[in-house]
Amino acid sequence: MMLINTVVLLLRELLPVVLLLSLLLAANPAAMRAILLRVLLLGAPLLLLQSSQYRHLAELWDGQGLEFWYACCYGLCALLIAALLLQKHHHAWLAAAAVVALLLINGSNLVLYLFLYPRQLDDSQSLWLGVALGSGISLSIAVLIYHLVQELRLYWRQVAAVLLCFSAARQISAAVFILHQMDLLGGAAPMLSQHLWIDESSELGYFLNALLGYKSNPSQGQLLAWSLTLILLLVLRRRELKS
Repeated sequence: MMLINTVVLLLRELLPVVLLLSLLLAANPAAMRAILLRVLLLGAPLLLLQSSQYRHLAELWDGQGLEFWYACCYGLCALLIAALLLQKHHHAWLAAAAVVALLLINGSNLVLYLFLYPRQLDDSQSLWLGVALGSGISLSIAVLIYHLVQELRLYWRQVAAVLLCFSAARQISAAVFILHQMDLLGGAAPMLSQHLWIDESSELGYFLNALLGYKSNPSQGQLLAWSLTLILLLVLRRRELKS
């Protein structure tokens, strides 16, 4: 059970980060080393700093400080992706900051589970085997997406930009979901009376959610935020290309 839970957690938390990174690298392959180096230099210390302040963050805003911080990170990630899409020249620091903003959410969940969650010593072998499997699957998918986007760019140069528009919409949808949980935003009722045919908690569901922001039963607010963000970015991107 520990092995399965760990693999599922890695797919849920690590896959969105590495997929976003692969899309940003595919959009600007020449800056691959610069982006990766900046993600490491910026992400590692910030994640460690955040991990040391979990208790303080959790006590803010009547015990909802951590959730509000995550919502802000999702919003910041979306804004940074939008800034990249609306510029003709990609900036490595903006790309790295977008990945780090998402890493602060998903990476912190991994830190909590791997290092702070109490468990028996007998589970350690299954835990780290699950980490290896989950990380390997996530990284393999990210590499495949990178090469697939590179091939598709030979026929349609805007494929990476369009997928980044979907990624930004995903982050806004995730932020809205957290705000629903905090009772700070209306429109929390499910949009559909039953789940769509692809289960969000399945392997394909995890992938579609990480890449496109797919939800099997989104709330009204989530669907509206996702749709408006996607349409707005696609329109602005098209205008930027024409200018």
